[in-house]
Amino acid sequence: MTEAANAVSEALRLARDAMTGYWLVTAGGKEFTAFIRPDNSWWVAESVSTNDARRIARVKAYRTDDDPQAALRGWASSQGQPVIITQR
Repeated sequence: MTEAANAVSEALRLARDAMTGYWLVTAGGKEFTAFIRPDNSWWVAESVSTNDARRIARVKAYRTDDDPQAALRGWASSQGQPVIITQR
């Protein structure tokens, strides 16, 4: 069981490292962590620290868009105002 858990953790770490962008999204006082990948896919999860990025438990949104940063801002605006997106 431990070996399987370690394999999953390693796969998630590699996936995190393959991301082109790692962002802190604040929308109306709520904080989220967002990732943008080279294939223009993006996903958002509950906020996690940079050291715990592999421990994401709950994905809030996932999409692929031509302009992933604009799509991320659009999603965040539906969560509350003001929206602040900063790179981590």
